[in-house]
Amino acid sequence: MEQSVTQLFALIRSGLWKEQPNFNLFGNDTNWNEVFQLAQKQTVLGFVIDGLSMLPIALQPNKGMQIKAHSLQIRTTQHHHLLNDVISELSSRLKKEGIHSVLLKGQGLAQNYPDPFKRACGDIDLYVGNHNYKKTCQLLKQWGMLKGEAEESSHHLHFFYREVPIEIHRIAGILYGLFRNKRFRKWSDTLLQGEECRSCSLGGEAVYLPPIRFDAMFIFYHMYRHLITGGVGLRQLCDCVMYLHRFKDEINRNLLHEDLCRMGLMRIWKIFGCIAVHHLGLPKEEFPFYSDTAETKELSEFLLEEVILRNGNFGHYNPDKQARPKGYLAGKLFSLRNTLLYLRKMQRIFGSETLNFLLFYIYKGISNILHDTIYGKKKK
Repeated sequence: MEQSVTQLFALIRSGLWKEQPNFNLFGNDTNWNEVFQLAQKQTVLGFVIDGLSMLPIALQPNKGMQIKAHSLQIRTTQHHHLLNDVISELSSRLKKEGIHSVLLKGQGLAQNYPDPFKRACGDIDLYVGNHNYKKTCQLLKQWGMLKGEAEESSHHLHFFYREVPIEIHRIAGILYGLFRNKRFRKWSDTLLQGEECRSCSLGGEAVYLPPIRFDAMFIFYHMYRHLITGGVGLRQLCDCVMYLHRFKDEINRNLLHEDLCRMGLMRIWKIFGCIAVHHLGLPKEEFPFYSDTAETKELSEFLLEEVILRNGNFGHYNPDKQARPKGYLAGKLFSLRNTLLYLRKMQRIFGSETLNFLLFYIYKGISNILHDTIYGKKKK
């Protein structure tokens, strides 16, 4: 593993666990530009800044680089406050209309960190369920929150409010494969609409969070889903690590084992476990069903180097995607080719799940082409 990557992980662990990094890893030859670039690609700059503060001054980067990093962190903190205000407003207004909304991922997960504001934040995902979905959309229109840029998919409505991206979910997500997806839908709807939802205060408002059982698997499911579609970053692994640490005594391991097996996710769970323990510092007793077999270790290193570090957060930095042609059909064929190559490389990780996703990807691609073609004709 390259020196800058080793240093990155040392600083991440230091920031997560509030422990001094290994001073021997740093010296005059430290390439701080590279370390900061890696941190930004993986959206873990806040944790790295915390780790830097525990290094002796002589080992720290120059003042100019530190000022730039801290200015980026100030923007992240400001964004946290904005997101919390928007969540507070939306949750409060929906609650007054009798709609039970549950915050998925994001700002809820940030509460599991020593300093929530150090976690890079993105959009807002609110689950309202299929039964409240249409009513919620109508209310958003009445309140003037839906503008021309709103988009609707099979499982959520996406729009911007106060320049914040928001997704209103009728379902929590999907799994590839008809029967697995049905099990997942029933499982997620039952838990999110049940009485075990937790709550936390964001922006001065009590906001519902998913039950502990739900998040124990769903955070991992979210990572897995982005991985199979092209990439996942270290921040998502940190989310999983800090959740498992925070709720280590409250997670029902028997139920988690049942949930992972029923959804076909146990194998990939164990592969991620090696990264969580060996690179992010989670005690192995806090990672349920931890496995350190030779195969699991080999696949975890392959996953870390060939996908996570190479492609960056959600696969946005994948070098294979940078030369996409401008034409509509040419772009679609380019994406199909890259997806086939990616799935072929990742067959070792996904196994039979590769075919399920490929069938879904082709079906979705054809549907989008037909939709765009018909819509274009209507527009003319």
